[in-house]
Amino acid sequence: MTTSSQRFYLATFIAVCIAFGAAMRSAEAAFHLWQVKEVFSNADGSVQFVEMFDSFGGETSVNGFSLTANSDGNIKTFTFPGNLANPTPGSLLLATTGFGSLPGAVTPDFTFSQGGVSGMFFNPNATNLTFTFNGSGDSMAFTGASLPKNGINSLTDAGATGFPPGVPNISAGVNSPTNLLGNSGSVNLAVPEPIAGMLLLMAVPAISMRRRR
Repeated sequence: MTTSSQRFYLATFIAVCIAFGAAMRSAEAAFHLWQVKEVFSNADGSVQFVEMFDSFGGETSVNGFSLTANSDGNIKTFTFPGNLANPTPGSLLLATTGFGSLPGAVTPDFTFSQGGVSGMFFNPNATNLTFTFNGSGDSMAFTGASLPKNGINSLTDAGATGFPPGVPNISAGVNSPTNLLGNSGSVNLAVPEPIAGMLLLMAVPAISMRRRR
């Protein structure tokens, strides 16, 4: 065998090994790098979303895996009904039915009901809340008192932006639901202050009496 032939076969062998290794890494990274990033709920739990994030490609094989919400020991489980239709990296949005039709919202990748959850996914008034994705083992935990319920703010973990996950850095800010297509929005479900309405009603008779004089 000539030297050139040996080089050719060696180069071919190396290329096959590289391709095989890449395929193996892709298969291994099919689901296990997702992290829980953002949680939102209004006061009564009728509108909720959980956003997950993955900074790697090929993380689409989530079928059969689950995201659980533990509200003081009351556990609800969302089971992914299928794999992801769009590629990663990116954000994955799970939300209550009808969320996508709210002003400022974006279409979720899945609704909680699609994963077998009825009613609210978690109790916003629980003492402690923990969200866990069993595909990666990643969790986001916080107290119910720290969860905003004003219909505007959410809790976001700034540490859920890469792998391995950074130190949890959870803070409140304006909600920013983002789906796997990269569409991002913000909902405003703030309830008008009832006191302001009462003051307005009280002011009307006073204005009428002044006019009669």
